[in-house]
Amino acid sequence: MSHSTPEASARRERGAIDQGPPGAVCTRAPTLHNLQALRGIAIILVVLLHLASAGYLYGDGSTPLAAFSILGVSGVDLFFVISGFVMATITRGTFRKKGSLPLFLYSRAARIYPAYWVFSLALLAAHLLFPLLGDPQRWREIDIARSLLLLPQTRGPILVVGWTLVLEMYFYGVVALSLLLPERFFVGVLLAWAGFVTVANIGFSHTATALGPSAHVVLHPQTIEFISGCLLARFVQAGHRRWGASGFTLGAVLLPGLYAVYAAFRPGQLPSDWERLALFGFPSTLMVYGACGMELAGAVRLPRLLMLIGDASYTIYLSHVPVIVAASVLFIRMTGGGHAAPFAADLFRFAAVGAGAVGGYVAVEVPLHRAARRIREYWQERFCAVRPSETRLPPPALA
Repeated sequence: MSHSTPEASARRERGAIDQGPPGAVCTRAPTLHNLQALRGIAIILVVLLHLASAGYLYGDGSTPLAAFSILGVSGVDLFFVISGFVMATITRGTFRKKGSLPLFLYSRAARIYPAYWVFSLALLAAHLLFPLLGDPQRWREIDIARSLLLLPQTRGPILVVGWTLVLEMYFYGVVALSLLLPERFFVGVLLAWAGFVTVANIGFSHTATALGPSAHVVLHPQTIEFISGCLLARFVQAGHRRWGASGFTLGAVLLPGLYAVYAAFRPGQLPSDWERLALFGFPSTLMVYGACGMELAGAVRLPRLLMLIGDASYTIYLSHVPVIVAASVLFIRMTGGGHAAPFAADLFRFAAVGAGAVGGYVAVEVPLHRAARRIREYWQERFCAVRPSETRLPPPALA
């Protein structure tokens, strides 16, 4: 066991990653509670978005949650910024180190695929048993193999939210390749990546989709949000955190504020991907900076309830749409229509999402995460002079 030194303590306080022996990788990423709380905020926004959509689809065309029918998409933008911040944090100090690439790839695959497969296959089984509940045309066009592997595809994956995970796997692939380079090149890689996406979209803004699903993923504008999160992590790691409270407050005000201005001029219209960068991506970046800066400076922690919701955010993300659909159908059958009580219908759906979240998190995500952690600790022990009990997995990354 290594002994703590003033220099090592200082590095930990700055959010650095402790290193193992020369040539080996041994990460010990700090758990940022505020980051988990932001995940909680993000998943609440996404759930409210789909609850609002269900109100329109299964109700009389009105819903108390109408304001979130577009604003709720900002939860996805917040998730992308958080993901970039986490990836730049857990990879710090691991570039060109023995075992860094396979450990990174294993950690990302173990985090994303197992739970995704469980919920995808469960939904597929439900479709086979009750084929009339879904959109028959959509199911005929789904490429099941590409969906399960989260590869670019013409139609969406089995889970409608899976399109964001396809992007995440692309992001992880680029970060993995960057681990083969000296770490001093990482910021340059990020800036070049952002420049490529921007310039390519200027040149192919009307043909990116026509070029095929792979090009659509590679050129997706939301890539900029992931890159912003990575650059933000390096900014915070350099010690720039004194404006944490101001940054979080400004971001929290701008997120609904900018959308309100946008909605006043274009009511009911979903912003384009590039408009989302300004409306939602920029405020999300400020919120991530502020939340992490406040915690690392020992100032403010966000409410624990949001952190607990953030812990289960991946399960909620994967399960909430099928649960909302099933709850909507059940509510209609229970009430003989359900059009007269939109608020009661939303409460019923929300309760169903909560029950599904608790059940899925306890029965699926936690056991899978523990199994993956045991495998990782065994593998990591082969490269590091640190006992498994001393290692800590980084916070789960969402997609």
